[in-house]
Amino acid sequence: MQLNPQKGMALPDVLVTLLLSSIVLLSTSQILVMLRAGNIKAQRWQQIQESIAQLLDRIDKDLTRSGFCAQGCSVPQPMIASTGGESANSCLIVFYDLDTNGRIDLSSAATADSFGYRLRNGALETARGIQQCSGNGWDKITDEKEIKVSLFNVAPLYRGYEVQLALQRLKPPFTAIQQTRYILPENAQMVEK
Repeated sequence: MQLNPQKGMALPDVLVTLLLSSIVLLSTSQILVMLRAGNIKAQRWQQIQESIAQLLDRIDKDLTRSGFCAQGCSVPQPMIASTGGESANSCLIVFYDLDTNGRIDLSSAATADSFGYRLRNGALETARGIQQCSGNGWDKITDEKEIKVSLFNVAPLYRGYEVQLALQRLKPPFTAIQQTRYILPENAQMVEK
């Protein structure tokens, strides 16, 4: 019987191959970690962009409708004020005939035709059926554990309003965003400054 000598890899060759494989695997895992962190940051940025867009859309909807009355009744002008301890122009109350009954109802909160937004302690709050910026009955529409509202400002313009809103994420990755929207109410009268 004749033995066939077979040649294989020598021990130094195996060790070099293992070393190179380990370097490639470590590099790949680092790249995956960096991609994951970048993906999370992009998701958080998208979330804060969606949050500010949704809040501005909600305010835009009510402000655009302000002044509407189905049968030409008298509708109060939007009220811009502030609550105690907050910056000027950080509260907005609008009035419109939501149920198209031809009058502005302010008697019960469930059917009232007034809608308000205010900045309070780093959160944006809303209320229905209110006539002033102070008091109770306001509900938070932002989660103060996740997002801080650092700016809410409504400024009257000639035939509309400038609404500024700024948000800050309170959890990593910390991001901030500010947007300004110009809104022209469909039933607007000229705004008196």
